[in-house]
Amino acid sequence: MNRILIILSAGLLVLLLISAANLNAQNYPGRSQEDHNAFEDFANMDKKIDAFIASNQKTTQAILQKLDLVLSNQQKILQELDIVKIRASRSR
Repeated sequence: MNRILIILSAGLLVLLLISAANLNAQNYPGRSQEDHNAFEDFANMDKKIDAFIASNQKTTQAILQKLDLVLSNQQKILQELDIVKIRASRSR
């Protein structure tokens, strides 16, 4: 019975040492700096999103202005086309 307890205790001790070594391997040097950098990147994400939204709004405004210009030019062209049609119908 004592042998079984000694073997189990030794096995448990080996298991604990292996677990401790594995946990210690996760705490490699520079890990805290990487975690800190990842947190800063996450914190700066709001600024990046706001900058993207502002840029997107500026681009949308520019596209809308160009579209308004195209539509106004189209209206002018259609008016001139109507004038040309009227002149063409009178000359027949």
